[in-house]
Amino acid sequence: MKPRIKFIVVVFAVVFVVGISPALAFTGPSQNPPTGNGAISVSGTNVGVGVSDPSAALEIKAGTVTVAPLKLTAGTNLTTPSAGAIEYNGSSLFFTPSTERKTIILNPMTTAGDLIYGGASGTATRLAIGTAGYYLAVNGTENGFTWTSPGTGTTSAANVSSGTFGANTGGGNYTFPAQIKLEGSSSGTAIITAPAAAGTPTLTLPTTTGTFALTNNKLSVFASTTSSELAGVVSDETGTGSFVLSTSPTLVTPTLGAASATSLSLTTALTIANGGTGAATKAAAFDALSPMTTAGDIIYGGTAGTGTRLAKGTAGQVLTMNAGATAPIWQDPTGGEGGTTSAANVSSGAFGANTGGGNYSFPANLGLGTTTPSSKLHVYGDGYSLFGPNSTWGAYLRVGGNGNVTNDASVVATNGNLHLDAASGAYATYINFYHGTGGINFGNGASGTVASINTS
Repeated sequence: MKPRIKFIVVVFAVVFVVGISPALAFTGPSQNPPTGNGAISVSGTNVGVGVSDPSAALEIKAGTVTVAPLKLTAGTNLTTPSAGAIEYNGSSLFFTPSTERKTIILNPMTTAGDLIYGGASGTATRLAIGTAGYYLAVNGTENGFTWTSPGTGTTSAANVSSGTFGANTGGGNYTFPAQIKLEGSSSGTAIITAPAAAGTPTLTLPTTTGTFALTNNKLSVFASTTSSELAGVVSDETGTGSFVLSTSPTLVTPTLGAASATSLSLTTALTIANGGTGAATKAAAFDALSPMTTAGDIIYGGTAGTGTRLAKGTAGQVLTMNAGATAPIWQDPTGGEGGTTSAANVSSGAFGANTGGGNYSFPANLGLGTTTPSSKLHVYGDGYSLFGPNSTWGAYLRVGGNGNVTNDASVVATNGNLHLDAASGAYATYINFYHGTGGINFGNGASGTVASINTS
């Protein structure tokens, strides 16, 4: 039993006991309680109705299918509510906890999802569960509620203001719980649906007459828009002026950045004035940009590396750097061109062109042991030139040096003298030509000078 119902039962029982106690001659707490197995029994301060050993202040026996344990007779409610009073007017049960009479609502619901609302005279009334997606609205007589399909009915100032189609959130704004369906003069309709995602978007209508454009419409609905007007609503454009289309565009002082993975297709050659060469082949394009004008010219880097023409030189001239070391020039060969000969710079061609087979052609003088050769071949110092061996005898000829120090035939110059030696040692012959009055001596290695010619 619920606490509230139990409380009511206890109160009714107290009233019942107090009302019938005189008839039973049990009029005071100091009197002995009735004994036996009658309808009323007392155990201490507990009173039992239909029970012999009550365990509560008032305990009533259980009812049956034909007899209720407690029953109130319908009557008229008190003119002035009385705190603690319980009343039954034949349709509702009332209890006054203080100064205001309250109706005890008995649950009229029978199905999951039912609602209770106040019906006629505030009677608890059941509203059966509605269909999925329906919303709760006040009925037409405004004395109850009904489940209503979204978008049904006719929207008017009266029923919108009444809240039938949306709640007035203030300032003339209405909140619609579902979709808004707009019906045209014929069978056409338009449905406005709120987005499924969270948020409160605001739609603002323009002050002029026009047509709504949807996301699947083409830009043709804005056919009267000019390119400058469209550019005005774009937030990340660069430059100014009109749009440039594919046919005969005109670009006014454009700034073009570096392009990648692109190509330019031209029907005619781009002129030099426009950044091209005016030519259709690589060779012709190079010639168009080349500063050369005559056969034999060469190109060198001039000021800031600019390609500069050097006119061809005359036969036999060599290319060397000018006195300021700023540009190459053609110059007649003189003693000493080339510097020091080494394997590296000879191989690079700095001193002569490799004509094949290990042969080199030198355009000027060649010095061995000197950086300033004074003749076509200048061997400097005590060293000598060695020729041979020949194929028949395997013999060598030594030219130059300082004295006869080998077993080879030699030609040596001393202080104004010339010595021709067949070889060194025994049986070798020699001829010495002496400067001045020394004459000419002939001899061999075994017996010394054997003959002489005095030139004095």
